[in-house]
Amino acid sequence: MTSLGEEIGRGAFGVVLRANYYTKNKTDGWESKLEVAVKKPRSDVSDEELKIFLKEMRTLAHVGSHKYIVSFLGAAIDGLSKSKLTVS
Repeated sequence: MTSLGEEIGRGAFGVVLRANYYTKNKTDGWESKLEVAVKKPRSDVSDEELKIFLKEMRTLAHVGSHKYIVSFLGAAIDGLSKSKLTVS
């Protein structure tokens, strides 16, 4: 689960929000919180811009751990609406 916070940046394709990512251990029920940045495309992003955005996500996923690049945790698509595509 992710809870979105305030905007911390803007780019060519959208906004970056501060967020908290929560995980729950199914065995003993403990919950952990990790502060993350969530990148969301603008609602009016073109199909070509969306392709570029998704290519960036694929690239980050393949890089893995690197001391000069923010770690990529994953991506989620809510429905098929461009404005609801969320990367965290």
